[in-house]
Amino acid sequence: MFYNDGMYLLQIICIGIIGGLAGSIASPVGTTWGNYILGRPLIASFLIGLIVKDVPGVLAMGIPVQLMWMTLVTPGGVVPVDLRCASYGGITAAWLAVYYSGCPAPASAAVIAALCFGYAGTRLFALEVRINGYFEKKALEALDAGNTRHLLYTNIIGPFLSHALVSGMFLSAAILLFSRLYTVFLGIVGSSAAFHYAGWVLPFWGLAQMTHALSEDGKWFAAAALAMILGYAGMPVPAAAVLCLLVMIREYRRTPEEDAEEEI
Repeated sequence: MFYNDGMYLLQIICIGIIGGLAGSIASPVGTTWGNYILGRPLIASFLIGLIVKDVPGVLAMGIPVQLMWMTLVTPGGVVPVDLRCASYGGITAAWLAVYYSGCPAPASAAVIAALCFGYAGTRLFALEVRINGYFEKKALEALDAGNTRHLLYTNIIGPFLSHALVSGMFLSAAILLFSRLYTVFLGIVGSSAAFHYAGWVLPFWGLAQMTHALSEDGKWFAAAALAMILGYAGMPVPAAAVLCLLVMIREYRRTPEEDAEEEI
């Protein structure tokens, strides 16, 4: 169905465009709504699930990817992978490949695909920097000349379109290509025990990282472990709710001293 169905092609293009916007720092998306919200695996998996009409199935893949991402965050918030490509490219390609290969380990498939897309996505980020650098140069030239008429285009419209169209089309094409190759790969190795458990390693390490970041109290570990178990037991929506509740509680409990240390 997927390989010949134009509707699925349209869905992938929509996912690619949203994924492109997830890396946007230009208005109206901006860094907050772009990178810090749209780019997160749980948000991405929910939106992808709405588009492909399988929210529980895609969320089941997004939860381990979200936990894996926590292992990749370094002090200062720098991540060695392009997160929105990992989220929108990796999770979508994994969902398609699992759907057509019948792989019994969707979490493992999603984690591995997200890593592949994340590291490859750094090249797409470099392309965006070059494109947006052009608009920045034009904006500075216009300001030097006292011309503010084109700032709307150079500061907002141009970068916005570069993320939506250039990044979105590249990401859509990558999903189409990789999902086909990944379907063949999962058909060969998807039933092996090693592959089935490979996706547990990074998510559990991410779980430990999250627990350490939240609190040293054992009750946090129990709650986070419950979210992980629910996700792997095929109940991704309750698992996502537990994870979101943990973050909300933690943010509510933050002290001014902790906020000051983080800003430093």
